[in-house]
Amino acid sequence: MGAPQEAFGHIAQAFEISERAAAEIATIRKDATLTRAGQSIAIERALKAGPIGHLKQLRSDVDKRLSDATGQRSVLRDRVTGADNFPKSLKQEVRQYLRELEPKERMKMIQTDDPLIREAVVSAPHFLSGLPQDVWEHAVTAAVEAVHGEHLKAIDALEAAYSEAQAALQVASDDIQRAAEIDAGEFAKLAA
Repeated sequence: MGAPQEAFGHIAQAFEISERAAAEIATIRKDATLTRAGQSIAIERALKAGPIGHLKQLRSDVDKRLSDATGQRSVLRDRVTGADNFPKSLKQEVRQYLRELEPKERMKMIQTDDPLIREAVVSAPHFLSGLPQDVWEHAVTAAVEAVHGEHLKAIDALEAAYSEAQAALQVASDDIQRAAEIDAGEFAKLAA
């Protein structure tokens, strides 16, 4: 899944690639033997030969790692909603009891730290406990946080770091595009 430090390494690499590309573009622009059209062709070749491919590779890695982190959140949710720590009949009785309560009392009950009530609510569809979908979703989120709080914090850190890496890659791409004086559509074609 990676670590936030790896994401920060990707950020540094993105800006190194951008700086090297800008320097190479500046060198080509200074070449008096090339016409403006020749400079444009040389810049496109130089970008295709390295910087664009490197950024594409970094972006692919960052996107995969961000997707993996997000997937871990789903795995934790599935573990909580699929938990089977109590007999099904007991959970069914708890849900029946909850349905019979007044809505205000039902809300109080689902906010408890009681693992039986929590599992009974989140291990079945919302209507079986007499809850609206949004309240049930909130209960599931709270249950996942209660059971896997530390792991969620690590996932949050990864998602934040890899989101920052995505933003850095976009900034690096934009910097290269501006340095090359290529419009966004043409640059997108080069990067494809």
